[in-house]
Amino acid sequence: DSIQGRIRSRIQTNLARLNELLLGARIHMLHCEGGWSAILRVPHMLSEEEWITRLLRESSVIAQPGYFFDMHDGTFLMVSLLTAKETFSTGMERIVAFSQRL
Repeated sequence: DSIQGRIRSRIQTNLARLNELLLGARIHMLHCEGGWSAILRVPHMLSEEEWITRLLRESSVIAQPGYFFDMHDGTFLMVSLLTAKETFSTGMERIVAFSQRL
């Protein structure tokens, strides 16, 4: 297996899991054209700073705020699709659960 094949497989697996978890959720993924990050539009009930701080403190999840990537028109989180599949799935389950508690 080449490194490219393993990366592609992990990204595809995590993207498929993300799509499953977001069905009916209050979080929406922006159109993904490639790369190894997913951009999530989250409810504007909290600022991006509050989202990332509370996710870390309350759910032990690390995400990056959209403003790190010049996303200024909404409330966004960036998540890495390169994360190990079990870790990614658990983290995304926690993000979705957190959004439902707001």
